[in-house]
Amino acid sequence: MLIHDYDLRRGACRLAGLIGSVSLGLTALSASAAEYERGYALFQQHCAACHSHIADVWDKSGPNLNGLFGRRAGSANYIHGYSDAMRASNLTWELGSLMAFITSPAGVVRGTNMVFRGLEDAGQRSDLLCYLRQATAPNKTRMPGDCDDL
Repeated sequence: MLIHDYDLRRGACRLAGLIGSVSLGLTALSASAAEYERGYALFQQHCAACHSHIADVWDKSGPNLNGLFGRRAGSANYIHGYSDAMRASNLTWELGSLMAFITSPAGVVRGTNMVFRGLEDAGQRSDLLCYLRQATAPNKTRMPGDCDDL
């Protein structure tokens, strides 16, 4: 009887630990989903007038952002053409370079044609990058909730 009671308590502790782990995982997922949603709203507010991230949509005044991460700045097909400064920037779009660029585009690439002045709020930049990293991924290989490293 004592062994049986011990096994039941041990099982209950394991179950409680599992429930706690799942709960923490869902909290992290919902936090990342919230970042994604806030990033989407920021994209609509600050970016969507000039940029699309949908493959083969070229009807915007700014370059298409599909496949943005890992791409060399000024290298994508863009009907309006990049500034000389952007083509000569030698930037590759990764988290660090994008974080700096969306903070102050003209400060990072002097002579850029981009008229956006930047986002001062670090939380907003993180949310926007969370959204962009997922929305611009080729074949949408990233999932909402995949922003833990931002």
